[in-house]
Amino acid sequence: MNKINKDQGGRVLCFANEAPNPFYLRRPTGLMSLDRHLGGGFPAGGVSYISGVENAGKTFLLFKTFAMNQRLYGADSCISYAPTEGPVDYLFMRKCGYK
Repeated sequence: MNKINKDQGGRVLCFANEAPNPFYLRRPTGLMSLDRHLGGGFPAGGVSYISGVENAGKTFLLFKTFAMNQRLYGADSCISYAPTEGPVDYLFMRKCGYK
């Protein structure tokens, strides 16, 4: 790593815990333990990818996070959602608290 950084004339490689984080502003999910592990929530203005096995609760987590964002920011809430596993279940979104 040191050799590559020296050859490139600057720091291009580093350990993950030393990498700069451009996403200082975080958006809470509403789940305290998850927010703690995420460093305060999902990055604001960044892209987050949620993956897992079928029926693990990915969609539920996502819709609950959407609902929390709407409760916190009201009309200023701005969310982009790109589903990859199937069509959007709007009834389930409403049950999770999303408006």
